[in-house]
Amino acid sequence: MSVDKHADLNTPFPLKKQFVRKIIPGLVIFIITLTGLGLIGIDNLVKFIYLELAQIRAEALAKDIEELHPDDWKTYITSPDPMAFLATPAGGVLFETLNKVSKDSRVRRFRLYNRVRQVLYSEIAVSMGTREDLPDLDPVFRQHIPQLVSKKGANYYELYAPLLDEKGNLLAVFEIYESKVFLDKLLLNSMIPALAVPTVLFCVLLVWLWRLMVRAQKDIDRRTSVLASLRQRLERFVSTHAVDAALDANDSGEVIPPERVATTLLYSDIRQFTSLAENNPPRKTIEFLNEVMSVQVKEINRFDGDVDKMIGDAVLARFDGPDAETRAINASMEIQKTMHQGTYIREIGIGIYSGNVISCTIGTEYRHDFTIIGDAVNVSARLCSAAEGGQIVVDGRTVRQSDFEMDTFSGAEDINMKGREQGMSVHRWTVESGAAEEKTKG
Repeated sequence: MSVDKHADLNTPFPLKKQFVRKIIPGLVIFIITLTGLGLIGIDNLVKFIYLELAQIRAEALAKDIEELHPDDWKTYITSPDPMAFLATPAGGVLFETLNKVSKDSRVRRFRLYNRVRQVLYSEIAVSMGTREDLPDLDPVFRQHIPQLVSKKGANYYELYAPLLDEKGNLLAVFEIYESKVFLDKLLLNSMIPALAVPTVLFCVLLVWLWRLMVRAQKDIDRRTSVLASLRQRLERFVSTHAVDAALDANDSGEVIPPERVATTLLYSDIRQFTSLAENNPPRKTIEFLNEVMSVQVKEINRFDGDVDKMIGDAVLARFDGPDAETRAINASMEIQKTMHQGTYIREIGIGIYSGNVISCTIGTEYRHDFTIIGDAVNVSARLCSAAEGGQIVVDGRTVRQSDFEMDTFSGAEDINMKGREQGMSVHRWTVESGAAEEKTKG
């Protein structure tokens, strides 16, 4: 069976399906990625601002304490033994000041570390003088970068703000505690617009694209339907091969090059059609001709043949590909059976021949015709002329190449043809005697 290489032209491009399968997921991934990156950026920005505020608060706390105890404050945060300093009267006064600042400041509470991570001040007395070796604090003590630490189960954030001297050397680190509720609320209030705006815009864009896609799909379907209908109408006037040739032609009108192909040809014409046309009104003549042509085209198409042309009352069809000989003979037999069973006023004769033809486009730049030419066409026409009404004449080689047994046909006979020195061995099949005696190989 032949394969229609232009079958995709009859199928509209599945724009809607591609939109659902590829465009929408791509847009969703894009908006999720964009929103995610936006949320990460906002989260980092809010935390950065919050750490900057914590840094300002820490510096403000240090300034307040330094103004009250300038010498003692510097000695305390740089002392190699701060606990011993606190045991002195000056250290005791400084510690009381730290307690007062802790209670009066706007921070929830805080801790103070020296540059070697030793706790200088804490509301929890047992932690005084201990070291904090948490790895999360390395950027604070080594690189002097503020850090925000969230401990699992805690309802507060720990904000670490480094305190530096004029040369950028670390003097101390403030650990300020802030409630998670406040910062989380700040983050949420910042993220909601960032999430809502892209989502709304995405939904609007998606709805607009969907409506545009639906309209485009309808237009594609309509245009494809028109093209398919046009192709079907063209195939009523010319052969399928001619339509394919037109589709294969490029925009400049250059057609496909000629090629030699092996094919099986079916040639038929109506017996005594001239007298029929002379003795009947034109309408009746054409009605009969159309009926006979319908029978032949139907069977030729059913067996995957292609009508190359209709020449008055004659039909030339080609069968290509595997089993071409068998399909051509089957189509011919079915045509003769239908004609025999009907009430047709004339019979037809059919000639079948397998050979090489030139498949080509002929004509001028204004008018082209895609057809087949060659000796095989002439031979099939002469075999048709040798057939009587209700009869098929097939060359011997075609019969042998088909799936039919030889005794399905009459014995071999030689017929002479114009232009050939030697006769051709042919076989006949007559509808009256052969309809009940068809035999295929195997």
